[in-house]
Amino acid sequence: MDMAEQKISTPLSISEAISWYRQNKALYDRLGQTAAGLIEEALEEAHIPYHSILWRTKSVESYEKKALTRGFLRPREQIHDMSGIRVITFVQSEANAVCRTVQKIFHIAEVEDKSAQRGNSFGYRSTHFLAYLRKQQLKEPKDYDLLNLPFEIQVRTLLQHAWAEIEHDRNYKFEGTLPPDLQRRFAMLAAVLELSDREFDAIAKAIDEYVASIKAQTAKGILDIPINTTSLREYLLTRFKELIPLPLSPRFATRRDAEEIVRELHGMGIDTLAKLDNIIPPDFVEKAQKHLELSTLAAIVRDILIIHDADAYFRVTRQEHSQPLTPDSLQLFKAYNLDSELIKLKEAAVTPEAFWKEIGEAKG
Repeated sequence: MDMAEQKISTPLSISEAISWYRQNKALYDRLGQTAAGLIEEALEEAHIPYHSILWRTKSVESYEKKALTRGFLRPREQIHDMSGIRVITFVQSEANAVCRTVQKIFHIAEVEDKSAQRGNSFGYRSTHFLAYLRKQQLKEPKDYDLLNLPFEIQVRTLLQHAWAEIEHDRNYKFEGTLPPDLQRRFAMLAAVLELSDREFDAIAKAIDEYVASIKAQTAKGILDIPINTTSLREYLLTRFKELIPLPLSPRFATRRDAEEIVRELHGMGIDTLAKLDNIIPPDFVEKAQKHLELSTLAAIVRDILIIHDADAYFRVTRQEHSQPLTPDSLQLFKAYNLDSELIKLKEAAVTPEAFWKEIGEAKG
């Protein structure tokens, strides 16, 4: 076919394609939703962390614009991103794990690594897949019309996503090519984001290694480890595994809650896991199972500290005690022959209101 014939046939093929897409757009809505659901299910099953899974169906207007601006002669055969899924992860190692999972669960026709294409330059980085569903993934025969329909999957980190959004919309401020000095600054920013992405990934891996080492050491009874929120959490999950999931919730309620209990431990001179382990009553798990219906990691530690030395605990937490003791905890104290009413009075005396009232009376 010569150029004259191409020019004659192009408007007609685009018009036909747009009409076809308008009639079938709902089909691609179902395709995107189905594929996104399969990805979410697979990542949850594989315990792969991710920030978000987004999907969209290209509007008829966008489809028409792409067909016209790209000069496609056969839009129905050449445009494949009517359904698009975007998986955003926190760090690159997680993005790599998502890519491996995507390749396992779908039929992959094409893989496009934008990072590899850029070589030594900085800028947009993401991995794109052109994919198709597998028949065994469709539970109902009515969904078989989704077979052989292409969809695009993009996998990127949060920082890569931020850069892509900035780069995509930069013409909001400047039409066409940016001036050389702004291009240079733009490139420098891209380099900084890429470096930050790598460092976040390295730190995430180092944290995983640290957590693994804490688990290994505590499992062996090696507890001469400084207490921080991470080491304390891993120790408690090992030490009180019999209490999980109930009555113990296997996490701190909030980051503030975790940091507060670490300060309370340090305030009582307990700065290693070994020192904490030494003050836990031998029958604590048995009695906790009997008296606690629901608790948290921080509350468990507070109960232990009060059982160990209530006077010292309330003395060192005068300004910071912010989590009121529960009726369950008071029942647990009774099991250790502590006066729960006296403990309630001690607690009331160290609330922030009582503390500042005491300070005011001292100044008066």
